[in-house]
Amino acid sequence: MANTYTFEDIARYTSGDMSAEEQAAFEAALPQQPELQQKVALHREVEQTLQQQFAADPVKEQLQQTMQQLRAAHFTAPVSKAKVVFTRFRMGAITAAAAAVIAVMIWQPWQKDLYSSFAPTQMVANVERGDNTDSLLLQATTAFNKEDYATAVTLLHSVTQLQPQNSFAQFYYAVALTHINNMIAARPVFTQLYSGNSAFKYDAAFYMALSYIKEKNTKEAGIWLQKIPVDAVIYAKAQKLLQQL
Repeated sequence: MANTYTFEDIARYTSGDMSAEEQAAFEAALPQQPELQQKVALHREVEQTLQQQFAADPVKEQLQQTMQQLRAAHFTAPVSKAKVVFTRFRMGAITAAAAAVIAVMIWQPWQKDLYSSFAPTQMVANVERGDNTDSLLLQATTAFNKEDYATAVTLLHSVTQLQPQNSFAQFYYAVALTHINNMIAARPVFTQLYSGNSAFKYDAAFYMALSYIKEKNTKEAGIWLQKIPVDAVIYAKAQKLLQQL
């Protein structure tokens, strides 16, 4: 069963603002939706934390009580209604803040920035011979560095067909595939490079991690980043990325 409940619905449920029918339907859906259960639990945890942050100061409370006693002694106007309105306003603010915090925690919009920050790289083709493969590599390098990754994929695929052992072409082919979101084709190439002994072994692990970050799968990304040893050139960059997951 698909999760059709929004953050607003969860906030209304935890704050007791649902009608009896809505609450019954919500609670009937909970056992069937593990993701919804997690969101409800997270909402309650965040809401509790925010309530503690919004907790009234004891000195302030004592002063307010004294003022209320003085008003009660000298004025006849009731003050309880205003207190109820303020309390409801404060609880509403807490609920809204909790929903906003949870939305940010679940959606994690900064993940896109992580990929954009760590993924950029440039191709530098080392061409010595003037054969067809070198011509393709030069064209691929130009396309890749102009961020025309679709063209780069086509050209680099041709190179890998002509030279299956060319790890340079394989690596940038997989990186270009990742940029155009073709993870199904990119990951086997990264895996093959990581399993071998080429100079791109740990670069492949790093970009494998980035491919998962692009899909917001930080668990798998972390696993691949941890495969990079301390003596690898890209180790420091990998650790920096790992700390930001």
